[in-house]
Amino acid sequence: FGKGLSDPQAILRRKVTEVYLLSSFHSAMCAVFSLQKILRGRWDDPKGCEGMLCFSLGYTTYTLVSLRGQLLKDNLFALNEGAHLIELLSCLRSRGVSWIVPTLMSAEIPLACLNALRLLAEVGVPRSSTVWQLCLGAFAT
Repeated sequence: FGKGLSDPQAILRRKVTEVYLLSSFHSAMCAVFSLQKILRGRWDDPKGCEGMLCFSLGYTTYTLVSLRGQLLKDNLFALNEGAHLIELLSCLRSRGVSWIVPTLMSAEIPLACLNALRLLAEVGVPRSSTVWQLCLGAFAT
């Protein structure tokens, strides 16, 4: 990160690190929300579901804007992000579907660990470190 602001490699690395950091935060928050609802036996309680959907919608919109160059290059990325955007919008527009939100957010549980591994690799943490091993173990289980 110490390189000049005009170096394209440094700018790209900063952007990639930023996306991984935000992705890790998003998936961790979704995982905590989902686990909290499921472990407390309140998975069908609508409290907080609309907020989590809006949080995810904001993150997805940011991802689409920040990685807009990839949308035309990578069809699978465009399809995945577009489907996720439609999924969130349809849940927000529909009434009585808040029971499905914790289940949808539970898909983020393994992604929280995977995104943490990506972020650790991006900032140069060695694979032999304890933090790396803990994240890898959590992802594998």
